[in-house]
Amino acid sequence: MKSKEKIEIITGTKRIILAHSKKGERYILTNIDGYLSAHWEHTPTHQQLIPQVWDLELVKSNLISNGAYIDWENYQYVLNHFTELNQDERSISQLISQGMKQIVTGWTDAFQTLSDALKQFKI
Repeated sequence: MKSKEKIEIITGTKRIILAHSKKGERYILTNIDGYLSAHWEHTPTHQQLIPQVWDLELVKSNLISNGAYIDWENYQYVLNHFTELNQDERSISQLISQGMKQIVTGWTDAFQTLSDALKQFKI
């Protein structure tokens, strides 16, 4: 199988399956926000950042320690193409949009915390 076939194209995002759990859940490597991250298939909100090859080695060790089955062909592909896979290919508008979203989310969280604190004082 060609290495290019190892990458699934799902909504324009490259996803590589690094491992499988004993229950059949997939451990997925993605580059959505301009950096590599990995997560279990059903918990995409708990992403582990992988900024360097060394971090990928740590992920591999943790997966093995937890009994996951590594897809060695995919793992080797990621090692061989790490720099290419870790590129930020977002457009300027995507970068600005994501930055604005993070700012709004931060302010929303701050106001919610302030509101919760004020409720304690019944103000």
